[in-house]
Amino acid sequence: MLSRRRHAAAAALLSVAFLAVPPPRAEVAAETDAFGRYVRTVVVTQASVRQHRIWQPLRRNSWGYQSLNPTGDRTGDMYPAIAENALERRHPWAVWSRFNGQDYDLVWSRWRPGGWAIIERVESDLSFGDDLAPSVAFNTGGRPFLAWWRADGGPGQVFVSVFLVTRWSNPILLSDSGVDSRSPHLSVLSTGGMAVEFSTPTGRESRMISLDSTTTITDDLNPVGQVSVTRIAADTNAPGH
Repeated sequence: MLSRRRHAAAAALLSVAFLAVPPPRAEVAAETDAFGRYVRTVVVTQASVRQHRIWQPLRRNSWGYQSLNPTGDRTGDMYPAIAENALERRHPWAVWSRFNGQDYDLVWSRWRPGGWAIIERVESDLSFGDDLAPSVAFNTGGRPFLAWWRADGGPGQVFVSVFLVTRWSNPILLSDSGVDSRSPHLSVLSTGGMAVEFSTPTGRESRMISLDSTTTITDDLNPVGQVSVTRIAADTNAPGH
């Protein structure tokens, strides 16, 4: 009888200790001023769980904060890439990987006056494999570019997409066929073009992406034929070469 009481007491203590552990502090939200205007994006997460549990709203859209994903971490969403458009009053764009039940696809949202836009997929059709590690940047004209890599069981492949009017263009393959390419990073060149740097087994490689014309870009006319991709030679004087 005494043994049973001790076990029951120990179980009760464990239950109380478990309940006393605070839930993970995690949130992605836009902070606004008294007039509802965007101020900054706030990302609260724990470093030990950087790839998980960052979508649990803390304030539930309380005054001055609007959660990007108010439903929380129900679909295993990964860490977002967030960039502010300097030519759009610094309004942020966010892209991240979301589990669809079989693999990860990219989804995105942007800040509009009054709140976050509805979350949509980058590609209208589900892609095969995991779309991972997105990188977002804007060219000198304020047009968003997106780069990511795809794991589909073979060598990783790096893709880029250009935002049209209301949607993203079809993915454009940047990396060489058969070369395992991952972890892309987008940046703006001094010439105004966009550069994507990514990892391969032999080191980092870079590609330059430029739009030949922006006057005919619409949602109906995909600009793949207007996008030129050029290999950027490695700097032999840079560290690591």
